Amino acid sequence: MADLDRIMTDPQILGGKPCIRGMRISVERVLDIAATYGNDWIQIKKDFPDLEPEDVQQSLWFASRYVPDGDAMLKAAS
Repeated sequence: MADLDRIMTDPQILGGKPCIRGMRISVERVLDIAATYGNDWIQIKKDFPDLEPEDVQQSLWFASRYVPDGDAMLKAAS
């Protein structure tokens, strides 16, 4: 997936953090939601009606490309 058309940055929205479709839902928050709810789309839609499966998919892809290497982070934390 090369097209991140749902992830945007705007200095006026959440201080320029990467957000979903210009809403005040950051990529970081979407990742937290995905980790917390898992595949429970019924509850996700109930709690976050504007969030779409493609938003989560692009957030995961974004994180996999732009988050520092996890092994290095774990070594530094121990």
